[in-house]
Amino acid sequence: MGDVHEGRIRVSESELRGFSRSIAELEWLLLVLVLFYTQVPGTAVEEPGLVVVAMVLYAAFILLFRYLAPRLLAGHWRTALESWAMLLFLSVALWATGKAESPLLNGYLLVIIASALTLGRRTTLLQVALVSVLYLFMAYAAHGEALFTLALFSQLMARFVPVVLVAHLTTLFSADIHSGMETLRERADHDELTGLPNLHAFQQRLAAERRAPCAVLLIDADNLAQVNDEWGLEAGNRMMKVLAGTIGDGLREGDLLARHGGSTFVALLPGVGSDQALAAARAIRARVEDSTLDLEAEEALTTVTIGVAAHPQHAATPEALIASADDALNLAKLTGRNSVMLAAAAV
Repeated sequence: MGDVHEGRIRVSESELRGFSRSIAELEWLLLVLVLFYTQVPGTAVEEPGLVVVAMVLYAAFILLFRYLAPRLLAGHWRTALESWAMLLFLSVALWATGKAESPLLNGYLLVIIASALTLGRRTTLLQVALVSVLYLFMAYAAHGEALFTLALFSQLMARFVPVVLVAHLTTLFSADIHSGMETLRERADHDELTGLPNLHAFQQRLAAERRAPCAVLLIDADNLAQVNDEWGLEAGNRMMKVLAGTIGDGLREGDLLARHGGSTFVALLPGVGSDQALAAARAIRARVEDSTLDLEAEEALTTVTIGVAAHPQHAATPEALIASADDALNLAKLTGRNSVMLAAAAV
């Protein structure tokens, strides 16, 4: 996922893959724009040879990184390199077509907007600083000492200020957009009541652990229906929140507790076998049994029943592992609640 922290934006790899298609179109668009401009009748191109060399080298760069060796670099490094290459190509094109007076100056806006959306504020500000230096250098090369007269300098700055403003505003909008997307992702992957990861998020983590030993605990609250009937749904919700905290306190750092749904939680214990998982489940059962829930000046007791399954002893796939834990949980309920049951070994 992307994150937004102290003005920094880090776009997730999946988001970058989506932006990558737009970056590719932008690269070709800039190349075509320069080519088209240099071919318009009456256009003043001071160094046509330099423009041709720049276009050939830039086209070769695009082909190399996009099509011939697409995995040469990946993720943010690739996007950053492509962004800096676009700036370099545009700067050479500006130098050959009028320097600071070139109509291609607005091409910088496209690159800076793309950078603000994908690379964040710091990189964008660095690019704006570089563009500013290049622009002033080209202005000095074109006008010499006259650059420092108030009239000319004001005129040149009036042309360049929109680039700075667009960079600033785009980074602000981008931060807001990514912050909103991060909030939506958090809500999509977390249970609203307990704040725990939901089953979808749990399954993703479990899939990532599938090649290493791990265990799953399926933990069901024994008396949620009774609490709901006697004290109401709000009391039942409070009980589930308390249970989430009690169970979580009994897990190790690196374990994952999630809301499975209804009255059930599911826990992932990486790197443990069935014996360790069984001991952890028994400790959790005892911890819950010793806890109390305050309901309308009364103390309610609650217990849990737990089904335990370990990979690869009880199942070979993530789906089968959860199913094995569920079978063990159902069997435990049949033989008596407030208990722990280990799944049968896979045949």
